[in-house]
This record gives sequence, structure tokens and C-alpha cells, in this order.
Amino acid sequence: EALAAFEAGLDARMRFYLLDAAASFRRAIELDPQFAAARVQLAAVTTDGEERKLLRKELEAIDVSRLNERERFLVELARVPREQQAEICARYLASHPEDSWALYVAAGQAWDREDWVAASELYTRLLRADPNWALARNNLGYLAMARAQFAEAEEQFRTYAYVAPDQANPHDSLGELLSLLGRYDEARAELERALAIRPDFCASYQHLAGIAVFEGKPEEIPPLAERLGEHCPAEMQAQLECEARYFAAFISR
Repeated sequence: EALAAFEAGLDARMRFYLLDAAASFRRAIELDPQFAAARVQLAAVTTDGEERKLLRKELEAIDVSRLNERERFLVELARVPREQQAEICARYLASHPEDSWALYVAAGQAWDREDWVAASELYTRLLRADPNWALARNNLGYLAMARAQFAEAEEQFRTYAYVAPDQANPHDSLGELLSLLGRYDEARAELERALAIRPDFCASYQHLAGIAVFEGKPEEIPPLAERLGEHCPAEMQAQLECEARYFAAFISR
């Protein structure tokens, strides 16, 4: 039962449904208090800083001799400060060059230091090692955006939507790119597709509000805030309502 909860959490994480992922990982730990991998994954997705500190302390107390090699690697990463993680990851990748989790972690580290070329190469290697790691396509799309390679970004996001048609995130990402390119009608359609799949995919409401601002139509934001409020945290609704008033004042000078 704990393993089923953990696997549900992994599936949610790969779909970018992070609140669902965190809830599943917490359930796995509740069912099996010795579940090291669930703690590693929860530490990666929780937004609660205190929970993350507690998880690190619990991971420091785990006997890693009972874990397999990949689990030991992931626990070791979660135990140490960020500045020490790159060395650990590089050492593990040197002996496990096709390990999908190590490639994913290393790509994220390259992203964090804004080494777009290295990050792109690592996500590409990850897809060769595991073609089903669809989230890598999302990150390749954003990396292409960061380098103003918009055609490549669109190709990555559309491929992502093709291989993960039942997920909200591909449509949200594509909608964000199309907004940036001024293709607002297409962007709205993609963002609404995301919300049709997951009405609680809160970022899509925010991106729709962004289009309203770009087009000088702040009056479109309050209805979006109302829709958001039915599915997302109250503070997000308050923020969107505040932005609506701010941009209305700004546009009317």
C-alpha cells in the first residue's frame, strides 16, 4: 500500500501536479515510516520549508547500508547543502551515465546555474535513456525559450502535448510561449485546454490574466480570479484581484 502511494506520487510529480505528489508521498511515509525514497521525493516537491528541514534530519538518521545504490545516491544528495550536490551527482553519473534520475538531477543543477547548453544536453541524454520522461520535453522547451529559440520551443511543447495528451502542463507551457509571441487567441485556447483537464492548475489562470494585461483588458481579470478561487488557494485569488486593480489603474493612468 505504501509503494502504491509512492508510485502515485511519482506519477503526479511527472505530471507537474505537485500538491497531489506531496500528499501521496506523505501517505507513503505514514504507511511505512522507514520509506527513505518517499522522504527524498517529498523533500523535492514540498513548499513547506519547515517540512523540508525535518525531512533532511530524518534522512540523516537513515541507515543507507540497507538501500540500493541509486537510493543511497538520492539520499546522500538530499542530506547535503546545494553547493555539495553537483560533485556527488557528477561522481555518480561517471559510473552510471544512463541513470535517468541522475541525469534529471544533473540537468536541474545546470539549469539552476543558468548553463542552458549543459542543461539541454543533459535533458536530451535523459530522453535517450528514458523516452517516457515527458517532463524533460517541457524543460527543453523552456530552455529554448531562454535562448530565444522560439520555433524549437514550440516544437518541444507540441511534442510534449502529443506524448502526454491527458496532462495539463503541456498546454499551459505552450500557452505561455504563445502569449510571449503575441499569439493570444492560440494561447488562450491552450490555457483553457489545460484547465479543462485540471481546473486546479492554478498557473493557467495567472497566464490568462497575463494575456488580459498584454491586451490592455484588465476587466477580464476579476472573472478569472473568481474561477481561480473555486480551485486554488485564497491568497492566489487575492493576488490576482489586486493585480486587476493595479493594472486597471496603470492602463487608465
